[in-house]
Amino acid sequence: MKSHRLAIALFLPLILACILGAVALRHHFGLFYPIPETESVFLCSYTPKQVIDHFRESESFSYTQHTGGGAGRTFVTHEAGFEFHIVLRREKWASLMNALQDDVLRQLANNGAEVLSQSSNPQDGLRFNYEINQSIGSLTISPLKINSPSRRKMSLPEGEEDVIIKIDQTERWFPKRIGTIRASSFSQGRSRDHGFEHFNLNTRLPIRVPLRGLMFVLC
Repeated sequence: MKSHRLAIALFLPLILACILGAVALRHHFGLFYPIPETESVFLCSYTPKQVIDHFRESESFSYTQHTGGGAGRTFVTHEAGFEFHIVLRREKWASLMNALQDDVLRQLANNGAEVLSQSSNPQDGLRFNYEINQSIGSLTISPLKINSPSRRKMSLPEGEEDVIIKIDQTERWFPKRIGTIRASSFSQGRSRDHGFEHFNLNTRLPIRVPLRGLMFVLC
């Protein structure tokens, strides 16, 4: 009897270790990982730098770029983004946001993406939801923000300000090609109509511009 109990005491930890190992292996091999093959062409190639260079003043300029990702059982998550620190004249704020909007739509089209929805307002900035191959994604351009307090030793010329431009991208890649994607997967119900709002900073109210060929899929 003692030998039987001893055998159980010796083998029970080994059995438990094997079970835990099998579960860990199943979990490991059941995951999809963020590798270059799961990134869309748009995620890899998008950059707003050329547009921003056209509007910024020449006093100073810097920017950072970040990327990241996460594994999953049903999809892979990718994240990317930019933060620009520029000098910009106040009267160019609205023109820059409108140019960034047009540039995003152009780059999405050039990379074969389908725009599912888009929205714009002075509080949340610009947001684009799209589908491309096996990925659905979202790109957000936050409202321009004055970089304050400024650490400059000398003040800027009249009418110029230190401005921060923040852009964030998120994509989900699925192992099988996706069909119709609901825009609310990313927009969370923010978009409700078939237009897009350009900024008019003089009145603080949006000017609606109709869009052609834009598909909205709402829950």
